[in-house]
Amino acid sequence: GYSIAAASLGVKHRLVRNFQVEYGASAGRIPPEFPTLSYIFHYTYGIEYTLQGRPQGVMQIGEWSLDKRHYGADHPPRGLQLPPDGANAAAFWLTRAWNEASAGIPAWPDSHSMGTVGWRRNKPTAEELAASPLARRVEGSRWSWSGVAGFEFARGGELVTPWGKGVWGLVSKAAGGADDPSKDAQIKACADCLFADFANANHNVRFSWDADPPTFRSVRVGDLQEVAGKWLGGGGPAA
Repeated sequence: GYSIAAASLGVKHRLVRNFQVEYGASAGRIPPEFPTLSYIFHYTYGIEYTLQGRPQGVMQIGEWSLDKRHYGADHPPRGLQLPPDGANAAAFWLTRAWNEASAGIPAWPDSHSMGTVGWRRNKPTAEELAASPLARRVEGSRWSWSGVAGFEFARGGELVTPWGKGVWGLVSKAAGGADDPSKDAQIKACADCLFADFANANHNVRFSWDADPPTFRSVRVGDLQEVAGKWLGGGGPAA
C-alpha cells in the first residue's frame, strides 16, 4: 500500500545500501571503522567462535558465544569476556557495547548465568576424551544425586538419571575463576568442570576426588541451586 501511494504522489526515496549491517563470525574481516559506515547494526543471530578465534560453524553454539537467546530468563552478567584473538571487529564492538550498557546502569541485576564462554554443551568427542583426564575418569561412573541413586555418566556423553536422559561433557574454560570456590564462579568461569544437562536445566559439576568416597557439587545455571553427589562405583582410573 505504501509503495503504491508513494509512487502515485511522486514521493522519491534514496537507497542507502549500507544503512544496516548484520555481521556474524562468518563475515570475515570487517574494517574497524565499520560503525561509522552504517546506521544500524542489526543484531539477530549469535556470534559464535572457537576459543582459537575461528568461526564455530553454521548453526553451532560457539565455545565463545554472544547470543541474546542465552538470556531469555536472566540478565547477561557484567564484564563479558571479550572475543578471542582472530575474531572480527563486529564481535569486539558488540561485546564492548553490552559491557558498556550493563556498567552504565546502576540497577543492573546480578546474573546467575554464564557470560560468553560455557554455552557450547556438546557430547565430548573421542579427541576431547583422550585429552581430558577428568572426562576419562568420570566416563562410566555411577553416582547419587541429592541422595538418589541412578545418576550415571554413561559412555559417549550420554547422561542417565532417574528423571530422564541427558547429556554430559566438558565445560569450556573461561578466563579466571580457577581458584574461586564460589557457586557464581562455578557457573561463569569453571575450571576442571563438566556439565550435566537434563530435565531442561543446565548444571556445572565440580568433583572432589580426595573425599572418601568421591563427591561432586552441581550448580544450576540461572539460579545457582546446589546439589551434592556421591560416587557409587565405576569410571576410569585416576589421572
